[in-house]
Amino acid sequence: LFKSNVIFNIAQFDFRKRLSTVHSVYNLISRAISGFEADESTILILCPLSKAFDCIWHDITISKLSYCGIGANKLILIKLFLKN
Repeated sequence: LFKSNVIFNIAQFDFRKRLSTVHSVYNLISRAISGFEADESTILILCPLSKAFDCIWHDITISKLSYCGIGANKLILIKLFLKN
């Protein structure tokens, strides 16, 4: 569903077939080395998302899920989950 609707960003490694966090780390290191070799500045910002549901915009998330074809009943359950 997400793949067919092109929801995942190319930098999204988790939850995709044949990709993992190892690929994510490799991509990060590769980009940092490329920037270093090109004499560019490289900045890394890490944010702990222990309260991830508090950090997302619930309305936008629901509308994106609706766009992907998630049914109304499932959307209601997801709304209730995000709300509580």
